[in-house]
Amino acid sequence: MSYHSLSYEDTVTQAAAEAAAAAAVVAATQHHHQHHHHAQQYQFESRNIFVDQDEKSIIFTIPYTEPYRERYRNLIIQYGGIVTDNPTPTTIYLNNDENAGPHTVRLNYIDDCVNRNRLLPLDGYVNGVPITVGGASVAMQPTTATGSKRHNRFTPEKDEFILKRVRLNPRFRHSHKFFNELAQEDILRGHTGNSIRARFRKHLEPRLEFVYKLDANDKLIKDKITGQYIKLGIDELPDTLKQKYTAEDDYMLCREAKDYILEKGIQVDLENDLVVLPYTFYSRTYRKNPKHSLHSWRDRFRRYVTPGMIPQYIAYYEECIQKGEEPKPLLKLSQYEGTVISRPATKAKPIPKRTNKEPQPSSSGVHVSGSVASSQIDESALNIDDELISKHAGFDRIEVPKLQETFVDEEEDSQSTTQLNEQSSHLTESQFPLQLKYVDHTTGLNDLLFRESFQYIKSGNVSIKVHEAIANVQDVVEIFNKLKPIGFTETLISHIVYATCADISLIPDVCERFTQGVKAVISGTEENTSMYQLLEIDDMPGVWTASQDEKLYTEREVELLDHHTTDHLLFRKKFLNDIRRQEFGFDSPS
Repeated sequence: MSYHSLSYEDTVTQAAAEAAAAAAVVAATQHHHQHHHHAQQYQFESRNIFVDQDEKSIIFTIPYTEPYRERYRNLIIQYGGIVTDNPTPTTIYLNNDENAGPHTVRLNYIDDCVNRNRLLPLDGYVNGVPITVGGASVAMQPTTATGSKRHNRFTPEKDEFILKRVRLNPRFRHSHKFFNELAQEDILRGHTGNSIRARFRKHLEPRLEFVYKLDANDKLIKDKITGQYIKLGIDELPDTLKQKYTAEDDYMLCREAKDYILEKGIQVDLENDLVVLPYTFYSRTYRKNPKHSLHSWRDRFRRYVTPGMIPQYIAYYEECIQKGEEPKPLLKLSQYEGTVISRPATKAKPIPKRTNKEPQPSSSGVHVSGSVASSQIDESALNIDDELISKHAGFDRIEVPKLQETFVDEEEDSQSTTQLNEQSSHLTESQFPLQLKYVDHTTGLNDLLFRESFQYIKSGNVSIKVHEAIANVQDVVEIFNKLKPIGFTETLISHIVYATCADISLIPDVCERFTQGVKAVISGTEENTSMYQLLEIDDMPGVWTASQDEKLYTEREVELLDHHTTDHLLFRKKFLNDIRRQEFGFDSPS
């Protein structure tokens, strides 16, 4: 399966593969751990507990911050369920944090189901739902799985309401935000936006029959003669918000990029170099062709315009037109002809590690350190997302260095020690350990920029300068070393690396956006804007904020798809997972 075809519909297939792999691990280790104290409490023969009435596996998700995640993950899989990082509309969110949001379920639900050897209703296990009557705590009476849902089933009236609203807003028929807003309507109270969207896509869309015609501003259009709103048949459905890219779009994108590079005098070899363009280019492209959003244009460029692709695609497109052939867009050209040069994901070299001082964990971020031999660690057993990410070539992400000390063969030890000493000699004392974290509300301008930076801010060449500096970096320490001479402090670099998941294709744009904001603050046009606000960039796909991070592994995670792609969510989860494992020093609970 192509990584680009990954969608919520693929989750069960992906999760099933993960479940099969995990089940094999459980089976292989079951005999060895049969006397483990956790296993002793379950006296029942293993059977499929976590399945629905159709014997289909129930899907769960567990946050990586949960100390006993691995234990519950194995239990769920052992008893027929699935654990995934990519929730579907029916996924059960397991979380012991009472502040994780409504409809998250406490982990003791899994224990009780296994102890009673049957699937229990969720009543009494949901966070934020009181289970007291008349001030006294009571145990919820068991009900059937179907009975627990009857009070909130979709009715014909609800279905008609959903269809009516979609007909009035046809372009938003697949928008998560639209269905989240729909969930606030009185008639749909108790249903989530995710469940309403799933209801429409699986059951109601075939009954849509017609939609109302809208103008460019999504306003209803009336027939001039009858005065009635104009109806369109299903064969005339307007495009959704996410319109497909055509070969013409890709040709225009490549032409615009080439013209911009020549116009600005950017020194880059179009035949061989990876082209990174500033935010202003995508803004200009969007103004010329608003068919796609600014961020959609940017994601398209970064994902498919690989080194050498600009002149190659321009020549290919023009040759097709000359021959009377229909050119293919960049994606199809990449998939079917193999003519697109894949952009290799940047692989990090391990960071030099001090041998005389162990890094201490921080509650507000992560200390970045590592071992020369850390590249020898076998990461294949992490989870299925790793394999998917390794296949995806659209992000230039620097791997998060490992904190844990690893072992090398004796014959390699001498060479590794020599390399360690050579690399460590180039690093200052202040660089150990480095912290990755967001800035806070108290951070001021002097905490973020040195005087050297203002020459680049004044000239407007920050993104170009940053791109040149980090184009060939191999690890996070190198990013710090390359950005400091530009006038960036460790505090600023730490925030940028943390917010971008160390994606070097995003860092220049974030630096450009921030420094343009600083310029506006200094000039007085944005004098009331804080540095925290300038760095809280929540409208650039792939760039994260603290409030967005809080939605991961909760029911509100689906809201993130209004800002990020599924790929971005996978990368963020793995990035934070890597950091948390390093910070706490373990891969699974002991």
